Amino acid sequence: MGSNANGISNNGQVVGTQVDVNNVPTGANYTGTATNTSPLAAAAGQTAFGINSAGDVVGGSGSSAFYLPNGGTLQTLTTPAGADNAFGINDLGNIVGQYTAGADTPGFYLPSVSSTSFTTIDQPPGAASTVVNAQGVNNKGLIVGFYLGNDGQAHGFDANIANASGGTLVGTAIADPTIPSVPGEPGATFVFSQVLGVNDEGIAVGY
Repeated sequence: MGSNANGISNNGQVVGTQVDVNNVPTGANYTGTATNTSPLAAAAGQTAFGINSAGDVVGGSGSSAFYLPNGGTLQTLTTPAGADNAFGINDLGNIVGQYTAGADTPGFYLPSVSSTSFTTIDQPPGAASTVVNAQGVNNKGLIVGFYLGNDGQAHGFDANIANASGGTLVGTAIADPTIPSVPGEPGATFVFSQVLGVNDEGIAVGY
């Protein structure tokens, strides 16, 4: 047993989920600080991924996304239709995630939980796959995440909602980090990267 910390707000509130011995989420989600956590009333099978400074939480199960306002009742995201996971929420209430549209699974940007329209986030130019995970959004509208490249590996992207046009925003590929050679090690046979969060300074993190 253990836990994964999946998101942190600007005021230090953390959100995450408990995992079993195989590192599989148990559906028991929590929020709080490093010394004081409390359980979240999320539905069975749901994983909490993001939190903002107001304590509002977003997450999903891979088949439905949710929004849990601080002190409120769990809401299933109905916009966009087919929302699978909501991964990030900023202090303005903007939400990003991934949804299913036929055979495609692009990212999405939702201005607020009550919005009836959204922006689709597409893969960077040249990538044939339409698998896009929008993971984080800062208070300046900078979105980060990852997409499936033509090599079959995940690679990071960023995009700014200000550049959206006609309900669509195209990601810009982020170069994979260079892996240094290590004496005695065979070296990487492929490179992949996932960008998972970004702060208001535009500094992104991932692996």
